[in-house]
Amino acid sequence: MLAVEEAHAAAVAETEQASERCRIHEDGLRELLSASLSAALYLSHDAWRSHLRGEIQALQVRERQAADALEKQERKVAGLRSKLARIDAALDKCRHKLKQIEDETRRRREENADEEAIETLLARRALR
Repeated sequence: MLAVEEAHAAAVAETEQASERCRIHEDGLRELLSASLSAALYLSHDAWRSHLRGEIQALQVRERQAADALEKQERKVAGLRSKLARIDAALDKCRHKLKQIEDETRRRREENADEEAIETLLARRALR
């Protein structure tokens, strides 16, 4: 699960870096446009901006994929926790049943010991 979270964090960081580069580029473009930029120079900047946009979109796709993988992993963990809770409940039932069996066994042993004691007492009385 940590690997998925790390991949998601890396994708988020890359997206933020690409967005920052795009913002810096667009700020520079605004500055150039305000200083009477020629059409040829503007088109070269526009081509660069579209490249950055493509990069950002690719990083956003990777970020979305990492987020989806993280959600899938979290659903698996939730399912496993649910199974673990059911297993714990079954284990508690087994422990309770084992305790009942042990108590019953102990009670029967005590009854057998009492019966043997009674038989021994009766045998001694018969010998007197």
